[in-house]
Amino acid sequence: MTVTSRPTATPSHWRITWAERENERRRRAYRSETDAWLRRNDHLTRLRIEAAGFLGCTQPRTGLPVDLADDELVFRVLPIAELVEAEARHVPGLPTPGPGTFADTPAGALPTGLRVVDAGVAVVTNHRVAFAGPDRRREWRYADLAAPAHHP
Repeated sequence: MTVTSRPTATPSHWRITWAERENERRRRAYRSETDAWLRRNDHLTRLRIEAAGFLGCTQPRTGLPVDLADDELVFRVLPIAELVEAEARHVPGLPTPGPGTFADTPAGALPTGLRVVDAGVAVVTNHRVAFAGPDRRREWRYADLAAPAHHP
């Protein structure tokens, strides 16, 4: 009696070619995402180091749209800022007060219930954030704030 064995099935050439292409595509996508993550990490590390050593700026004290106290240090001047107000006390879609995460967020329209009421200059100091526009002036003292929150 003769026993014949069936030849082992080998993957066809097109499957091997497809798998190699797919593996290379996935490697490129992984490298691209990793490189972007490393660039973002380097940028945030530089910002953290800069922020840790930054003690504020006493100049310029003139030309700003807000009056500064003698002991007030300017941390940032935002020449283009919008003052946004909520039409109701509770607007869905806003973050709850608490530690903010400043991840990249897509730009887009404001959530329903919010509207831009003025545009102007914002000044961030060691005591407050002040906004000055052609129509409105607002000030938020850190001592009066409950907690920070971030919204794109």
